[in-house]
Amino acid sequence: SDPDPSSALTNMLAYSKKYPTRPEAYNILGYLYLQKKDIATAKTYFEKYIQSYPAGYNPHDSMGEFYYLTGDMENSKKSYTRALEQYPFCVSSLKKMEELKKAESVASATPK
Repeated sequence: SDPDPSSALTNMLAYSKKYPTRPEAYNILGYLYLQKKDIATAKTYFEKYIQSYPAGYNPHDSMGEFYYLTGDMENSKKSYTRALEQYPFCVSSLKKMEELKKAESVASATPK
């Protein structure tokens, strides 16, 4: 909730060290590093989020968004599909899957 990205990152790193079993910290850290354009570190935190909460839908939804934002549509689709397997009513995953399907449809209809 800290509006300053630098102090938000510092605070979340401290939080994750103090409470290493709280998976939501990894999700927030993933997004903070994504904002900083540190793609490798962001991915590491999203992977930690999945490892610490594999049965949850949100870790897979977040990884889907990571892949979507970094242009890896194939893995984005896989992650969103996994999120929907865990929770079929995940609105963000459903919307992104629709966007991905539309993009695939346009791409397949476009002459090469």
